[in-house]
Amino acid sequence: MTPPLIDWGRVAEIWRASGRADGTITVYTRNARRFVDYCTAHGSSPLTCLSRRAAEQFVAREVRGRAADSSRPVLAAVRALSCALSVLG
Repeated sequence: MTPPLIDWGRVAEIWRASGRADGTITVYTRNARRFVDYCTAHGSSPLTCLSRRAAEQFVAREVRGRAADSSRPVLAAVRALSCALSVLG
């Protein structure tokens, strides 16, 4: 499966325009890219995986063993990615 072309620069611009700080954008980008890689590696289009359930499954499988609070930034990043991609159409 060919991964979708996500223009990460434009995604970051949308996050910046919505008032996100550079540090937040860095964290969002890192976690959103991990999520996209995870979906692609499991044979799913990241665009069809953009759901709370898929994000929670990703957290359960890939973020396990870390502090329980570490799931919040990952879930926020997936949600932010979904919103940004909606704006981009």
